[in-house]
Amino acid sequence: MIEQLRWKCPAYGSTLIEVAAWKTSLTCPACGLVGQLNRPLRAVFACAGCGHADHFDVNAAINIRERGIELAPTGGQPGVGSSRSAWSPTGRLATGAGPG
Repeated sequence: MIEQLRWKCPAYGSTLIEVAAWKTSLTCPACGLVGQLNRPLRAVFACAGCGHADHFDVNAAINIRERGIELAPTGGQPGVGSSRSAWSPTGRLATGAGPG
């Protein structure tokens, strides 16, 4: 799938930014707390710190989107001009902005 996105994004004028999906389902997008306690049930995200609640996949998608937005000004290069690194050696997930 990622190879297809790498090929298609430039063809459609989109920029592909690969971000680490590491701990995105354990991280609260509201307060930043990371931990196993944020996943009381398999499909539920409920922040033990601030109480933010969502489906765990939706929560992870929010975090992945935010990591992509953070890396966008650097063209997807981690650690260049960003306040925190969204890159991890464990796993990568892609987000892309394109037409429509």
